[in-house]
Amino acid sequence: MGVRPGVSDLFLAYPNAFYHGLWLELKSEKGKLSDSQSNWLLLMKGVGYATYISYRIDDSIEIINNYIGDFLDGKK
Repeated sequence: MGVRPGVSDLFLAYPNAFYHGLWLELKSEKGKLSDSQSNWLLLMKGVGYATYISYRIDDSIEIINNYIGDFLDGKK
C-alpha cells in the first residue's frame, strides 16, 4: 500500500561485507513472481543488494541468518 509496484516484501537495511542490504520477496509455495517483482529484484541486485525469493518461512529465516551471520555471532 503506497509502495512502488514490485517492491519486495522485506528489506533489511544492514550492509554486510558483500552487499548494501537485503531484499527478500516472500511467496507461498505455489506463488510466482510478477514481472514488476522480477524487475525490482534484478534492479536491486544490479546496484549491490542481496536479493532472494523465499517460498517457506524456514527458508526465509535461513536466508536472513546467513546474511547477518557475522553480526549474530558477535563478530561485528
